[in-house]
Amino acid sequence: MGTPVDQLVDLLDLEQIELNIFRGRSPEEELQRTFGGQVAGQALVAAGRTVDGARPVHSLHAYFLRPGVPGVPIVYQVDRIRDGRSFTTRRVLGIQQGRSIFALTADFHQPEQGGIEHQDAMPDVPAPEDLPSALDEVGSRLGELPPFISRRQPFDIRYVDRLRWSKEDLAGVQPRSGSGCAPTGHCPTTR
Repeated sequence: MGTPVDQLVDLLDLEQIELNIFRGRSPEEELQRTFGGQVAGQALVAAGRTVDGARPVHSLHAYFLRPGVPGVPIVYQVDRIRDGRSFTTRRVLGIQQGRSIFALTADFHQPEQGGIEHQDAMPDVPAPEDLPSALDEVGSRLGELPPFISRRQPFDIRYVDRLRWSKEDLAGVQPRSGSGCAPTGHCPTTR
């Protein structure tokens, strides 16, 4: 069956049906609908397969239009909007059972030298290997995890700060996004 990462890579390997048309499989799941990240990832792969490999994705906008059905393939139609000197734009529709379930617009940009870089310095935090995984931390709090949570986890997420479970844990804590490091040192890491 392979590791969760192998399964993810396999899921993102689309079949090319025709020029600009790809088919992605949607695994049979116990869930009520296909996972949004799966559809977004497959649509981005479809767009990327119509672009020069030297142009990485620069930005994307995604719209989940309808729920997808697990176990039913999704067809991705790529519209080649623009092939410029430095930017390439693609629009992708994800179609399942004759209905659009997802729309994505992605820009790919040729890397350039220079430009302004502005970001906070990475705080001094422990190495990811020295921190418990989010699944381990949740499991220690809740006990045995349901199978749909504990399986197929291709991303290993670890938090520098412990997870907070109660109002007392949250008292005096400022809300912050988990997508980056906060000045207080809260910094989720992934491998």
